[in-house]
Amino acid sequence: MISLKQVKPSDFGGIYPLLQSFETKLDPDVWRRLFDIQWERSSHHCGYGLFDDDTPVGYLGMIFSQRWIDRQKHDFCHLTSWIMRPDYRSHSLSMMMPVMRLKNHTVVDLSASETVVKLSSRLGFQYLDQTIDVLFPDLRRGNHPSAETLHFYSGNEISPLQLSSADKKIFLDHLPYQNCCQLVLAVNQEYCHLAYTRSSDLGIPFAHIQFVSNVDLFRRYQAQICRRIARESRVHLIAIDTRLRSSQELTFSVQMPMKSPRLYRSEILKKEQIDNLYSEYVVLSLNTDLGIRQQILERFPMVKAVKNRLVVQRA
Repeated sequence: MISLKQVKPSDFGGIYPLLQSFETKLDPDVWRRLFDIQWERSSHHCGYGLFDDDTPVGYLGMIFSQRWIDRQKHDFCHLTSWIMRPDYRSHSLSMMMPVMRLKNHTVVDLSASETVVKLSSRLGFQYLDQTIDVLFPDLRRGNHPSAETLHFYSGNEISPLQLSSADKKIFLDHLPYQNCCQLVLAVNQEYCHLAYTRSSDLGIPFAHIQFVSNVDLFRRYQAQICRRIARESRVHLIAIDTRLRSSQELTFSVQMPMKSPRLYRSEILKKEQIDNLYSEYVVLSLNTDLGIRQQILERFPMVKAVKNRLVVQRA
């Protein structure tokens, strides 16, 4: 008999064989993080499983969180790790029914496949983003001078006391996840809190900014911030979803299409208010597969990849 059931943390052992069939191979301790979320959230289950009698044949992960946005608390659900055994894919639509029944939640899917994009669009999901900005850090010393004194804090140098209550929560919630790096730029009486992950697109290391607390400050000191990220994380490129920069134009950047659009469904929030935190990119330390490398090589013939580095060919 086919049935759909909530998956609890104690069900990890039964669901894990399904997760092993993903092309992305992760250690069991990494997969277990989906079942061991510690931050504040509206629901404590881990998604839904499709069962044939007692045998799991499908799974849709759900990462719940609660965020303070514009001084109001909002419930989020990030979808992740949707997998079905091929002989049960006729039941795929039923897996989305619990998602559609969620009330007062902003639902986000950052890594939908082409098939899921079509299905979710029919169910009322909208495009969250379709493009990214790729930034090229300028690593030359002494460049981009500023008359103001800039202070950078990263990792354990960041004091939660420096941050607003909303940013303090973000900082503490993401502190256990080593692939989620956090950086604070303080200047005068302002600060910009960033969170980014490090990924590798076909061998080229890049940082993907997942959250920016102060877009105006980020734009003003983009060069210094990007240089700091590039040096600390040893990356050659920095990516940021276009919506996260709001309407601010960025220098030394190029806009590129994503391999697959991001999706969301919300009756309350605008897409510019939705970032990539509290998602699979953080929990599972997933590489962000944006297809950056090939696009850069096609659009910029003076750039070539050499031993995992991007270099400019001189005439």
